[in-house]
Amino acid sequence: MLRKNPGFTAVAVLTLALGIGMNTAMFSVANTVLVKSFPYPDPERIVMFQNKYKGGRTGSASPTGFNWWRQQTQAFEDVSAYDFSVANLTGESFPEQISTMDVSADFFQLCGVNALNGRTFTAADDLPNAPKRLVLAYGFWQRNFGGDPQVIGRRISLNGERYEIIGVLGPYFQNGQIAERSSLSGDIETYEPPDVYIPFQLDPYSSSHGHYFNVAGRLKPGVTIADANARLQASYQEYGRRWPDDFSPDTGFGVQGWQDAIVGGVQNSLLMLLGAVGLVLLIACANVANLVLARATTRKREIAIRGALGAGRGRIARQLLTESVMLSFAGGVLGLAAGYAGIHAILSLIPGNIPRIGGGGSNLSLDWRVLAFVASTP
Repeated sequence: MLRKNPGFTAVAVLTLALGIGMNTAMFSVANTVLVKSFPYPDPERIVMFQNKYKGGRTGSASPTGFNWWRQQTQAFEDVSAYDFSVANLTGESFPEQISTMDVSADFFQLCGVNALNGRTFTAADDLPNAPKRLVLAYGFWQRNFGGDPQVIGRRISLNGERYEIIGVLGPYFQNGQIAERSSLSGDIETYEPPDVYIPFQLDPYSSSHGHYFNVAGRLKPGVTIADANARLQASYQEYGRRWPDDFSPDTGFGVQGWQDAIVGGVQNSLLMLLGAVGLVLLIACANVANLVLARATTRKREIAIRGALGAGRGRIARQLLTESVMLSFAGGVLGLAAGYAGIHAILSLIPGNIPRIGGGGSNLSLDWRVLAFVASTP
């Protein structure tokens, strides 16, 4: 019956595909950014440390703040500093600029990752003036060293300084999901996944109050975010006595769930866009419903003949429902393909950087949530 009416079928399927495709693309972005949990052990216990001001809060940290926070062992463990940068790699086959990440010793334990080859950093590696060492990301190891297992112990030059390779991370640790940093303005700056990891080597006795990196940690079992915030705020008074030049009665310390801290700046925009494309789908469905009703008026004679030949109301209803299901199925399949083809167009509509999606949307993937969403939309 659908083949006998190619014009009606094509218009109905394309209308559904347009609405479903836009919703698939938008839902894929929202699913990756807002729904998926971080691929780390107990991600709900990971928090970002913040400085609170009258006008808001920022995750940007100072050495004195970091050293103070990691002393709060009643509520936190695996407190780690991290920052992103770039370096010039020289002395290999050809020079290139690579992405780097400075991390303190507890960073890999916080993320629950071990080295595939060699080891990660120890507390001794993270001390000021310790030997210059680094850990390679898996992709960089494969690309620049051909996956050579004998790479451990070799030295490479970054910005003119020699670093010893002590470890290689596995392919499962693709750190694009942590590659965000809260700037001083409170915005999220996104970065490419690092090629190499370098010990931060912050001075545990530093008196610097400059804010230029982020700090994350893990809540101890049984400690809630509210408990942690109360303890940190209480400790701020003592911090002020230790560092009176960095104290103000209008400021304080706090923590926020890592995922909330990373995606909070874009959550409202994504939800508004998801609602907008949802309205487009409703309009598309209403148009298709009108087409089906208009076509039904021209099928009175056909339905009458079916009834005269012995078809009951149930049989006729099943026939019409089967046609509608086929239209929905065809529109859903075409919409799914159109949605993934149109993801980049959707991304261009969202201003600013979008955390967690990776470079060019590389972290966007088809999972059961997206499939269930597409299956339910028609």
